[in-house]
Amino acid sequence: MPLPKLRRVAGRRSFGPGVLAALLVLAGTGAGRAEEPRRGRFEIRDGWLLAQTRLTLPALSPDVARRGQTHLRLEGDWGNDFGWRKGATPAQDPRFLIDGEHRSAVLAVSHGLGRGLAVDARLPLLWRGAGVLDGVIDWWHGATGLPDNGRPLFPPDRFVGEGRDEQFQQVLWTGQPGTGLGNTELALRSSFGRRDGWGFVTALRATLPTASGPFQARAPDLGLQAAAAHPLTARADVFFGAGGVRFAETERDGLRYPRLRAQGFLALEARPLRRLSAVAQVEVASRLLTDLAAYPGFTAYLTLGLKADLGHGYGLDFGLVEGLIGLQGTTDFGISLGVTKR
Repeated sequence: MPLPKLRRVAGRRSFGPGVLAALLVLAGTGAGRAEEPRRGRFEIRDGWLLAQTRLTLPALSPDVARRGQTHLRLEGDWGNDFGWRKGATPAQDPRFLIDGEHRSAVLAVSHGLGRGLAVDARLPLLWRGAGVLDGVIDWWHGATGLPDNGRPLFPPDRFVGEGRDEQFQQVLWTGQPGTGLGNTELALRSSFGRRDGWGFVTALRATLPTASGPFQARAPDLGLQAAAAHPLTARADVFFGAGGVRFAETERDGLRYPRLRAQGFLALEARPLRRLSAVAQVEVASRLLTDLAAYPGFTAYLTLGLKADLGHGYGLDFGLVEGLIGLQGTTDFGISLGVTKR
């Protein structure tokens, strides 16, 4: 596909560091007050079109369900996905072009076994297609000054995946639009340490072959991760961790994936009000694809959001997800909404 006549797309500065600094100020205002229960980080997944059928690792907290407790969670995600690399000359096809949208609705359950152990199950309902958000995303990037990745250079609201390998041979993504179940994910988490000091958690994850429609995929993908948390003040905590995934499939929908992939995260939670937390979270990952030339070897997301206690064991969280590094391999902009019953 010949490229349209390109205009210069200036890079824009992200507001991520400024938000992190603001959260640190909020955290400091709580020093000396009674300790507040922490609500943790955003346990969301990478919904990028080419990652929907892959196991991705969420941010972790040492605060697992206690013996006999069951936590239920409903969450939804809606994101706009766009990535491209231009050819060597303006007349050449892009080295790759990915354009579309994704949505998900997820039911998750966690049950405490005691001694810091908890078992989790997660079943997603997935959708992907051309979508309707391109105009909204262009407005968002213009209003915030965040990078637009050159998306306005292309026709809006399409579903496409194509590119070239290192030998400049054509590679076509054969993924189809539609709706279906994703693979069920099971996890065993083990937590230890202290709430008023260092807390640690490990998680072993595996997928089961429940996916349907365009999302059918082999299983199991396997994941192993470790994380830690520590209070900064009585009203703020830091969370960080890392892990890796082993994919069951290295070829999927015409594309090639590495067998192993590394992921990590850093999150800061500040609690300026008794029932409210503000969270800033960065998640990073190594290369997702091996056959598309010029595909990013490293990606990072920034998630900013709020988590609130509604009383009677209910919690509500809302997050905005923005590609931060390796924009050609991340969701352009996404919204996450979740309700938890403890």
